[in-house]
Amino acid sequence: MAKPGKKQFKNSPASEFSVPGTIYGELDRLPLGWAIARLGDVTVPKVEQAEPEGNEFRYIDIGSVDNRAKRITDAKILPVAKAPSRARQLVKSGDVLVSMTRPNLNAVALVPTHLDGATASTGFDVLRGVGILPAWLLLVVRSRQFVNAMSGLVQGALYPAVRPSDVRGFEFPLPPLAEQERIVPRLNELTRRLENARRVMQEVPALLTRTRQSFLAAAFHGELSAQWRKSNNSAPDSGTSLVRALEDAHEDAGGHKRGNAAQATEGVHDLDDQDFPPSWGLTDLRHICEPGRPVTYGILMPGPNQTAGVPYVRVADFPNDAVQLDTVRRTTTEMDASFARSRLRRGDLLLSIRGTVGRVAVAVDLTAVGHRA
Repeated sequence: MAKPGKKQFKNSPASEFSVPGTIYGELDRLPLGWAIARLGDVTVPKVEQAEPEGNEFRYIDIGSVDNRAKRITDAKILPVAKAPSRARQLVKSGDVLVSMTRPNLNAVALVPTHLDGATASTGFDVLRGVGILPAWLLLVVRSRQFVNAMSGLVQGALYPAVRPSDVRGFEFPLPPLAEQERIVPRLNELTRRLENARRVMQEVPALLTRTRQSFLAAAFHGELSAQWRKSNNSAPDSGTSLVRALEDAHEDAGGHKRGNAAQATEGVHDLDDQDFPPSWGLTDLRHICEPGRPVTYGILMPGPNQTAGVPYVRVADFPNDAVQLDTVRRTTTEMDASFARSRLRRGDLLLSIRGTVGRVAVAVDLTAVGHRA
């Protein structure tokens, strides 16, 4: 039954239907010839109901709908003998299926031509349009306004759902058929472009990673500095000489302290001098550290967070290869004293070696929050 002050809309032209004051605003703000209608006004009351017949049938349940793509992607072929009790609604090509369970997920879809005559679950409200394009119906039920309206009408906590009357009572702008036919293709084209843009954006992080790795490989094989070496006439053994100077500096400082292995781990790399420019040399990370400041582990068991303790940097504090000072925690002064060797200075390199392996960050000025790793 129509609400007071509203005219029931059946098959009359859109211009004859007038409903002021809806969630879309006043009718006079709509384009000329448009109207406000309810889904129940432009759809048949109920599609044919029947139990499946024959040997097998095509079945569409809630799980058959991809709620992101708004398509039926997994219609099943079942033997009639195993037909679920919900398999009762006979659908046609062009029908719009609206899942009444968990409407916030918006599992809606248009029945394609190849599923004409299939059986749908009674968990759907099947909308078969009268005087409206199926594609416009689909646009209505996938709109934000529809999702919000249905989400506000759900009943039940364990099995939240809406009723067919809730779906069919939804009000929406209805343009004349000729305008629907012009608008729908344009919207579909814009939607296609949006989906393409989304796919491209999803590929960007991987593309950036590959590009960065390519640049790093070029840098560490001397390709980016080839012209510089040619212009500056680098000596063939200049890199090897630098390695020896670094090793001598560490020896002069008392050698590598505890925490640095005396020799590199067997098989840690497969680098060969022949793979690099003749002026380069190969060395271990321990040799390019500041003499007297060996490679060390950070605090192993910092304990509970201390309100007035000494801040320290965790792997979780540099998720994007940069230290986030607002997430650091604090440890006790006793723990700080026990791990004095892990005190950070600006410019120190942080490498994650446990848990989330591979994160890297450069220590910034930590005086405002502390200086532990």
